[in-house]
Amino acid sequence: MSAVNLASSTRFGLTALRNVADQMEVSQKRLATGKAVNTALDNVSKFFTASKMDGRAAAIDTLSDGVNNAQTALKAASEGIKGIQGIVKQARALTGQALSTSDADARKALAAQFTTLTAEISKVVTDSKINGTNLLNEEDITVTLSEDGSSKTTIEGIAVGSVAAVAGDWATEDNIKASVTALNTFSDTLETAAASFGTSQALISVRKDFNNALSNILKTGASELTAADMDAEAANLMALQTRQQMASTALSIMQSNEATALRLLR
Repeated sequence: MSAVNLASSTRFGLTALRNVADQMEVSQKRLATGKAVNTALDNVSKFFTASKMDGRAAAIDTLSDGVNNAQTALKAASEGIKGIQGIVKQARALTGQALSTSDADARKALAAQFTTLTAEISKVVTDSKINGTNLLNEEDITVTLSEDGSSKTTIEGIAVGSVAAVAGDWATEDNIKASVTALNTFSDTLETAAASFGTSQALISVRKDFNNALSNILKTGASELTAADMDAEAANLMALQTRQQMASTALSIMQSNEATALRLLR
């Protein structure tokens, strides 16, 4: 009688079960992470390409802090300029009142108000400092716009200064007109600064939007490279579960037949 190796069938059944279990583990991991490529072992090319894209996106995202700080400083400076322009407007009203009267005492009183009012300018400048930077006090900001540092822009601060002191308590029209001229020169400086800050704000905003869009594109691209087909994986897992049940049943039958055959051979 030829030898019957029944143990090999059992080993085959166990191997089949182990293979199914391994495949189920892969599908379950893909369903849990949403990724078909979780390590370099899954797909070397896709894994490292996606990692590189994610790394670049992360580097771009780190630029946002510097950009946000610059935007905050620009907003603070712009609001400061608006506040100072409001002071200048009130100061102009005082010069207009002074020019409309020839009363020396009235002019002197208006000149005193002018001095008190314009003294607030320096206080507004001081209060425009934010996050350690004051663009209205000649402090510059350099903003890095690209992850490799090749693109940068410097926002130059300005010296706001103050309006020239009142001339002769506005005793004469020439004294008053001197203050008007000082206001005009000062106002021109403010308008130039406001325009410059506006241009810087626009540039930074455009680049910020571009960086955000680029970061999202990189992240999406990396995700698409490694993403799993969730429907396919769910269907595959169900099929594997069925195979597992069938393999378990088959192994049970093999073991039962093996036991019967051994009893016959005794």
